Amino acid sequence: MADEETPGETEAGLDHIGPVLFQDAHDRFVLPEVLRRREIGEWSDDIGIYRFQVLLHPERQLEVRLNEEIGGTVEATATRPMEKGEDVVLEDISGVKGYKPMLDDEGVPHITAFAHRDGWSVAFNFNYRHPRRFEYLESGQQFAETAREALGAERVGVALDNAFSAVELLAKAELLSCHPTIEAALSSHSHGGVATPYSLWARLENTDPRFVRLLYRLQELRPAGRYLNKELALKEGELEELFERLGEMEEHVKRIAEDEIGPGPHGFNVVATRELKAGQIVTRSDFALKPEE
Repeated sequence: MADEETPGETEAGLDHIGPVLFQDAHDRFVLPEVLRRREIGEWSDDIGIYRFQVLLHPERQLEVRLNEEIGGTVEATATRPMEKGEDVVLEDISGVKGYKPMLDDEGVPHITAFAHRDGWSVAFNFNYRHPRRFEYLESGQQFAETAREALGAERVGVALDNAFSAVELLAKAELLSCHPTIEAALSSHSHGGVATPYSLWARLENTDPRFVRLLYRLQELRPAGRYLNKELALKEGELEELFERLGEMEEHVKRIAEDEIGPGPHGFNVVATRELKAGQIVTRSDFALKPEE
C-alpha cells in the first residue's frame, strides 16, 4: 500500500490519516465482508479487490461494497492518452482527484478507496445531518416569533411558554444537525430527552452553554406563566435578557442547520469508549456523550 491520498471531501492537514483510515476500514470492515461472502460461496480467492466502499448508514447497519458494486463519479489522473470509449484498467490511472457518490448515497457518511498504478487513493466524508432538522428549526422560529408577539402585548406567561417551546425545538434542531447526537435527538420524547443530551453536548464544548442555561431557566419559569401554580419570579431585566439570548440561539442553530460554517468535515468532542488512533473510523459504539460509569 503506497501513496494513500484523500481526494475531494477532505480538509487540508488531514493527509496523514490516509494510511490509518485505509487500513482500519480494510481490516475492520472489508476483510470480514470478504470472508462472509467466501463462506456463502459469493467470493473466490482469485477475485482481487480494486475498489471498496464502507457506507456508514446513520439509521441502519453499515454496508460494504466491493469492486463493480460501487457507483458514482470518479475524477482520476490518466497515465496515458486514451480514446473515448476505450477500456480503462488499473495501470491507466495514477491517482484519484475526486469522487462523488451515487445520488441515492449522497449524504451518507462513507469511506471509498480506489486502487491505481501507484497504490490507493481514499475519499471520505463523515458529515451527516438529519433532514428533519429543518422542520424543528422552522417550528422553533415560529414559536419564537409568537413568544415575541406575546411579549410585545405584555402577555408574559404566554411569552415564556412559547419561548420555552422555541428553545426546546431549536435545541433539537441543533442535535439533529450534529452526527454524534442524532440518535439521542430522534429518541427524545420528553422535555428531559432534549435537555439532557443538549446539556452533555455543551459540557463537551460543542455548543454555547448559555443556550443550555436558557433552556433550563425557561423550563423553571414556564409553570408559573402557564399553570399559575406559583408566583412568577423574574429578576430585574431578566425578561429582556432571556429574549436577547433566544435571538442569539436562533441565529446559532440556523447557521448550524444550514451549514453556513463552511465545507468539509467538522470536528466534535466526544468521549471514546475504546482506545482509538488518529485516522480510525469511529462508529456509534466507539463514543459516548459522557464517561462510562
